[in-house]
Amino acid sequence: MSILEFEEWVEGGGPEEIAKEILEYLSSFETESALKLGRTGEELEDMKADAKNLSKIFQPLFFQAVISYLLGTPKLQIILEEEIDNLDNHIFLRLMYVMLYADLKLPGYIYKIERIVKEVSQSTYYREIIYAKVCSYYSVRPSLSRWEQRRMENIIADIRVGREGLHPRDKATIIGKEIRPLRSQV
Repeated sequence: MSILEFEEWVEGGGPEEIAKEILEYLSSFETESALKLGRTGEELEDMKADAKNLSKIFQPLFFQAVISYLLGTPKLQIILEEEIDNLDNHIFLRLMYVMLYADLKLPGYIYKIERIVKEVSQSTYYREIIYAKVCSYYSVRPSLSRWEQRRMENIIADIRVGREGLHPRDKATIIGKEIRPLRSQV
């Protein structure tokens, strides 16, 4: 599947159908689990809402991972760079291109992540997608250079500071006490 074919698939409702199935599955799984645990009423509704919110964050990452697996080669670098820089593209599409670019660890991928974080600063949803993806890179990529590690720590901490309304001076504490321990497990 080419990038253009994927865009047509996206516009044709392909991922929406799959997303609906994923949401229904998660919802039924959560309901079944809650009933087995003896939870009903408001607790059950909270669990359903949590499952729906999680799927909203991880669904785009899932599709992007599938694309990366099916299409991912460094030969895509030129095409991806053009699409990332094309401001006529919807920000969500550009975000997915940046994540694919980063999955392939193409040159300058961290700068592209930092740039897209600034562009989506007003969207909690997009920032959470980036947060989840960068956390995964940080915690599972054993070959990160020290420079890459530090840049990712800063991206993760910046998103946390913004999300939780913390003072920027708290960033160092977040990095030292919460983020770096994730890396020690790699």
